[in-house]
Amino acid sequence: MISKGTNLVVADNSGGKKVHCIHILGSSKQRYTKMGRILLVSARKVRPKKKIVKKKIYRALLISTKKEQRRKRVTFIKFKDNRVLMLSDQNKFLGTRVYGPICKEMRGGNNELNYKTIISYSRATV
Repeated sequence: MISKGTNLVVADNSGGKKVHCIHILGSSKQRYTKMGRILLVSARKVRPKKKIVKKKIYRALLISTKKEQRRKRVTFIKFKDNRVLMLSDQNKFLGTRVYGPICKEMRGGNNELNYKTIISYSRATV
């Protein structure tokens, strides 16, 4: 689960390396979030000569968490680290490549309609 103040790893080639969670979008009283949700993040470490700039606020899509998450049929899934994909203000994907797998929670429902390009960029879903 991700809360305000969590450090996250960027899993695309947009230019960010590490980001810091500032706010969880969706509700003002929501304290934690799970995979497939949008966060407001601030860039902490960046690669030189890329789209992402330090200390600027961006939107990010959470694709994996260290904390295990329960799925249907009593299975649990967890990843090695907390990873996000960087988005623009209009929720467009800033990178052109996704490193590593993304979660199955991205598929189905509104997420699949909104992030069809991101799903197609990734090689595997877990």
